[in-house]
Amino acid sequence: MNAKPVLSIGMIFKNEIRCLERCLKSLQPLREAVPCELVIADTGSTDGSEQIAAQYADDYFRFPWIDDFSAARNAVMDRCSGVWYLSLDADEWFDENIGELVQFLRDRRQWKDYEGCALTIRNYMHSIGQGDISDFLAVRILRMSTGIRFEGAIHEHWKGEGVHNVYGLSEMMLHHDGYVEFSAEQGEAKRERNMALLRKELERDPDNLMTLLQSLESSVDEEMIDYTRRAVRGVLERRHKWDKVGPPIMRYAASIAKSEKLPELWTWIQQGRELFPDSMIIRLDVSYIAFVDCFDTHNWTQAITEGEAYLQALADYKAWKFDHQELMFGTLTNLAPVRENIIRICLSNAYLEERQGEKAWAALKQVDLDSLVLENVRNYVGMLMNIQAQTECDTGEAMTKVWETLKEKPDFQLELVAAAAECLPKSFRVQEEAQGFRHAYMCLAPLADRCDLGRAARVISLESTGDIKAVLNQVEDWKQFSIHALIHALECGVTFPLPEKPLTLEEMDALADRIARAGNEILEFTAQFDGVSFGENAQLLCWARALSMVVLQVFPWKNAGVENTERGLQAVRVFAHVERAFLHACYAESALTEARLFLLPPMHRFGWHVVHAFDALAAGDRMGYVRCLRNSLTANGDMGSLVEFLTENTPELQPSRPSAELQLLADQVRSLLMLYPEGDPMLEALKASEAYQRVAHLIEGTAPAIWGSLAQ
Repeated sequence: MNAKPVLSIGMIFKNEIRCLERCLKSLQPLREAVPCELVIADTGSTDGSEQIAAQYADDYFRFPWIDDFSAARNAVMDRCSGVWYLSLDADEWFDENIGELVQFLRDRRQWKDYEGCALTIRNYMHSIGQGDISDFLAVRILRMSTGIRFEGAIHEHWKGEGVHNVYGLSEMMLHHDGYVEFSAEQGEAKRERNMALLRKELERDPDNLMTLLQSLESSVDEEMIDYTRRAVRGVLERRHKWDKVGPPIMRYAASIAKSEKLPELWTWIQQGRELFPDSMIIRLDVSYIAFVDCFDTHNWTQAITEGEAYLQALADYKAWKFDHQELMFGTLTNLAPVRENIIRICLSNAYLEERQGEKAWAALKQVDLDSLVLENVRNYVGMLMNIQAQTECDTGEAMTKVWETLKEKPDFQLELVAAAAECLPKSFRVQEEAQGFRHAYMCLAPLADRCDLGRAARVISLESTGDIKAVLNQVEDWKQFSIHALIHALECGVTFPLPEKPLTLEEMDALADRIARAGNEILEFTAQFDGVSFGENAQLLCWARALSMVVLQVFPWKNAGVENTERGLQAVRVFAHVERAFLHACYAESALTEARLFLLPPMHRFGWHVVHAFDALAAGDRMGYVRCLRNSLTANGDMGSLVEFLTENTPELQPSRPSAELQLLADQVRSLLMLYPEGDPMLEALKASEAYQRVAHLIEGTAPAIWGSLAQ
């Protein structure tokens, strides 16, 4: 190097092939802006990252690992010659905006006033932009002339009382994603490694609040709860550094109390606020925890207070209006856009529960759609529909915006459609009207020119068959189109399928099945084909076939009840009528014989027998009717319940009511029988008479055999 370095950049690493080059590349603009040297210690890499380090480093060397992070970092510092020292990890990288740091390093007039520089470290828990983050301030830049070195085998830090006169770099950020790709096994291994070292430190100094804080981050279960209570007790007793590490300890205490359902939750929340009223960790993180608890318990008034407090704290943090020194001892954990969105969506709900519609709408409009995660789509869309239904606000524009924002994310759009579709069923709309609400689905109508979801909402809003058909003709995918909108169209009298949009047999079967699963309307839709002449309209015939067949599958033949008997009989009559037309339209006459019946699919073999059964019944051949029904079971045994229903409920098979003349004869015979005692020969002779045989079933109470009985 031609000039003495102003900045020495030091790093230790082991097996960081995933991220090392990203880190080193991010340093290039800084190294070009000010004289720098890069010193790297490899503590035992075997994955090829050592070649990358050697390529970028001014001084690359191997340092044997001795279970001591400070020892490794101090070995790096000992080989540095810069005025300032920057400590870096391989899974970190600099933000592009380095101007503030460059300006400080170039301005020698400021150097005499400061021993170090602090900058924000942003930890990512998931892929960038997809989940939680946490921020903390760290003194990563140290003036070498202080002579300060690292101490601590784990969670290493500057020795002694630390660095004084720290310059805060408010615009600088160092990104860290070391935990993003951690597997459960890796996380557990690191946690156990950390806890083993921390337990040893607590044995030496059981009241050390810094060690207890670090233990809260790595412990689990009962051990974690024990450390929490010990740490809180230490803060309340004002032990060494209680004012520094107290806010993060009280934040962890509240978080753990919430997750573990500890009774101390609100006691710790109030104690944290009383001890540290100006702490950003308390104002932001603890307010978030308090809001979640109030929301979970439906304490809407307090939830609003906590939510507003959180948002104000977040605004102050973004504006750097807080004592940034406190973040050198703890992290902010609830500041990610996903967290802010959760608060705004849930706060909107709390406002609505408290009948503050305008505030609910204002809160929801502040949701950042670009950072909306999949898990929050349903809640956001649900709130849009709730506001549409329960206030005078028009959310259609917002629905259009969210659709356009998410259109490049198929999973997100599917979630949006699933959430929005919940307001389309007729039962939901009836319930809205009963509650005096507007219809939520109206917020979807502006999407009619963009997607089938919007077209479904538009269809439901219309009554004219002509207007409805115009919208239906724009449907792009019947599989995704709301079945409730199609049901509404059919109820309004729309002839389906549309001539302009013919459907395949499979599409019709799928739609008929969806109609059947959506409600009872399918029986009414099927009944309209009773006696209809299909002529050359193959689409209408196939649609009738799809509906009539699915009715056979869903009707409760075993438990129809008296009230549904006639509906069931009509459904089978329609099936026979439609099946007759379909068989003759789609199969050669030579195939429609009993000898070649095996060529047909099972349901059409069954249908052929049912058609012949009704032909026999129409001709007065009750035995032929029963015989054909029996034969239909050989074609499709799954129809046994239907056949049994027919044999028990077909009117022509039921015993007729006795004529007045026969009833009179029965009364006369009964009177004669009463004249003779049991065992009298005249009684036996009377029972053997022709007159008695004609009316025996009326006298003895036994019914004549039903013609349709399968036992016949």
